Formats: sequence, structure tokens, C-alpha cells
Amino acid sequence: MISSYNIDKELQRILRPLNFILKLFGTPKYRIQNGRNIPIDKKSLTIWFLTVIIASVYCSVCSVNNRRSKYNMLNFVNVTYDFFLCFGYTISLIGELSNRQNNCSIIILFHKIHRSIKFSKEIQTLVVWIWFHTFTTVFYGFIVVVILHIIYTDMLLIGVICDSAYMTFDLNLVYAISILMLLNKYMDEWVKSVLMFNEEQEDGDNMDCQHLLETYLDIMKAYNLYKKIFRILVLYYSVDTFFRTVTYVERQKNICFIFFVFYLQPAMSILTFIALIKNMYLLTLHVVNCEIFYEKVDETSMVCTQLMKNLESSNNQIDLYKKVLQTNFTFTKMTACGLFYIDATLPISLLLLTTNYVIVLLQFAFL
Repeated sequence: MISSYNIDKELQRILRPLNFILKLFGTPKYRIQNGRNIPIDKKSLTIWFLTVIIASVYCSVCSVNNRRSKYNMLNFVNVTYDFFLCFGYTISLIGELSNRQNNCSIIILFHKIHRSIKFSKEIQTLVVWIWFHTFTTVFYGFIVVVILHIIYTDMLLIGVICDSAYMTFDLNLVYAISILMLLNKYMDEWVKSVLMFNEEQEDGDNMDCQHLLETYLDIMKAYNLYKKIFRILVLYYSVDTFFRTVTYVERQKNICFIFFVFYLQPAMSILTFIALIKNMYLLTLHVVNCEIFYEKVDETSMVCTQLMKNLESSNNQIDLYKKVLQTNFTFTKMTACGLFYIDATLPISLLLLTTNYVIVLLQFAFL
């Protein structure tokens, strides 16, 4: 069924930029051949991830062997984070393989929704947003990697490739945000359609209430698939934001006090701060769009409740509103594999936790 499903050209135009870049980084979400949606190949995906993991382990081992034994603390910090990064690649591979069909299914649901809801005036804005954040993420990633390798005087190609591979997490989160923004636009247009439907009382009974209900159910199905596909990514990215920042600070402290290269401290401090800001920005952007979707669901409940009180509403309309309310009753917020909710408290809590640990590390450094 999935391999023979044609995808709307306008929808392809929205999602093409990100899927193209993800393909260059070895992690496309789906393939489109002759307008048809096809799951990604297991073999190529597995080979890419295994190559990155093996290359990362090789770089880590070479880095340790090139340092003398008295730098045990620096080696321990680097190896620990490299191990955590390889763990991230491993769970990403498992997630991508297990969600191959889900990635195609959510695009199929978007295709069905897109045929029912038209908002062509806002398409260009969304496409520009996706292109901007995609290329900004790639540009930032390469610049930071090159600067770090220049600072450490370690400009090896395999090292640059391994560090650049981290951008797959950034780009996958940008893809997740784009999908969520599209869902928010669908919800907004659905509410407008229901309000317009209610105003046209003379044609109310003749309009397809079932069509509106099916569209709303497809939106909620897409949201539930979204939660399943991206929960591992959001969990790892949140934890990695903390570990990456703390690791950078500890690495910087060790390099300055072991090698006495204090002249590098300003540049390394700026890069550490920028890395934290970039991760926090993407996480916050994801949380903001999650909160918008939660508010849209509340808005649909409020609108349906108010419209049910309208004495001029037909039985078909009232039945539509009741079923929407029943669907919303089972609605739940997105969680990171059940460990914490993806809501407004996440970036605040993460930022507080990270800054507290950084302050403790700096205090120990100057004791």
C-alpha cells in the first residue's frame, strides 16, 4: 500500500529540502520515486550508521594513544562522551529501522489531510523557513567543526567527518519541528473550516460532516505517529545538550590547565556557549510548536463545545462535535519515552540543570 501511494506535489515541495539534506547525511525518512512514497532501504541505513560508529571509535582510540598517560582525566572525558555519542548513533539506527513504515505512513496521512485542507498562501513561508533552518544548521555545524580542529591543530579528514556526523541529530530535530509546524497549520485551517461550516446554515445538512471528522482524525493519527517517531530523538537530544555542554567545559578546563594554553580559552568558551545556545534554541523551538499544538487541541474542544450549544446546529453537526470532543478526551502530551513531558518546563529545567553543573565544575577548577 505504501509503495504505491502518490504524494501531492505541493507537499513534496514543503518536505523536499529537509529530506534531501538528510539523504546527504545518510538518514532520509523516506524515498520518493515517480511521486510515490517508498520506505528507506535497511541495508544502506545500517551501513551508514555502522560506518560512523566505527569511525568515531577509531578517532577516539587514536586520540587516547596520541596523549601521554598523565592526561588520564582528559582522555576519560573524551572517551566517555565518544561512548555516549556512539550510543546515540546506535539508538538512532534502531529508531530509524523500527519507524521506516511510520515515516511513510505520516507522509501518507499528510497527503490525505493536504487534499482536504488548502492553505497555499502560507506554503511559501513554511518552505522558506525549512530551507533557512536546514542550511543554517549545516553551515553552523561545519564552521564549528573546522574551528575546533584548527584550535586543536588536529585537522584530520576522518575526525572532521566524525564530528560533522553529529549534525544528523540537529537536522532530524529540524525535520521534526517542520512536521509539527505543518500539523499546527492543518489544525488551524481545520478550525476555520468548522467555523465556516457552522455559518453556512442553509447548506449545513448537505455538507459532509463525515469528511471533516475524517480529516480531524487523520490529524490526530499523524500526531500520534509523530510522538512515536521522534520521542527517542527528543530524549537523546535533551540529554546530549546537557552532557555535551558539561563535556566541553571539562575538556576546556583540562586543556587550559594541562597544556597551559590560556590564550585559547576565549575562543573555546565562545564555542561552548554557542553550542549550548544552538541546542537550546532547537529544543525550545520544538517545545514552542508542541505547546501551540496543545493549545490548538484545546481550541477545537472549546469551539466544538460552543457550537454544540447553537440551537440551529443540525444533528450531523452535533454528532461531529461530540466525536471530536471524544477524540480530544484521549489526547496526551508528547513525552520523551515516558520520562518527562515535552512542554514549556523542559528548556527551563534543562538550562538550570546545565548551568548548575557548569558552575560546580568551574568552582572545582579554581579551588
